[in-house]
Amino acid sequence: MRIQAPATQLSVLAEKAVLPPFGVCGGAAGAPNRFYIRRNGQAVEPSPLPGKVSGFPLEPGDLLMMESSGGGGFGDPLDRDLSQVAADLAEGYVTPGAAEAIYGVVGSGGAIDAAATAARRAALRAARPRARLSAAEGLDTERGRAIRLDVGTAGRLGVAAGAVVELVNPRGAPLRAWVASVMPGAARRAEVPAVALRMLALADGAEVEVRAVHSGSLGAS
Repeated sequence: MRIQAPATQLSVLAEKAVLPPFGVCGGAAGAPNRFYIRRNGQAVEPSPLPGKVSGFPLEPGDLLMMESSGGGGFGDPLDRDLSQVAADLAEGYVTPGAAEAIYGVVGSGGAIDAAATAARRAALRAARPRARLSAAEGLDTERGRAIRLDVGTAGRLGVAAGAVVELVNPRGAPLRAWVASVMPGAARRAEVPAVALRMLALADGAEVEVRAVHSGSLGAS
């Protein structure tokens, strides 16, 4: 939206600007909301709190950019039918690079290479960080549900204390938690409150995929 009137102000009160909409049954998260200004060819952030803007002064000629959040995915992208990915490629919904990175689909000569795709999907599955869950005390707090990760798992995810991660649930919605602390070791271990295991219908010692959701610092993902 191009601003043409003088003395214009922007106020925004929106959710999903920090934590993106979650996917279900193994689907990836969607994109978050974003509101910013294009002024003289430069991007201007109207607030240090994403999605929360109060009376930001706009100038004639400013472009108000509003990017709405995208819905989370349904189902593991590595299980997506190859014919459906081919249709998406033909329609231009995804690029060949995105098809390989997200769906593990490899093209050759304008067609899908089934053998290369199977190998690529196996490699992507093997690279996913996983952790063995164990119930622990002191992880349901006033700040919300928490998790402890060993340093090896935290390193693979690229997260530290204060970050938000999710435990992938192939049968429903993921369980999100903030990282309360990082424990010594590299045994792919995570401690969660007992209620988390019940919510995921998992037994103590079950292994799940873990995804990074947010760094915990505003202005960073």
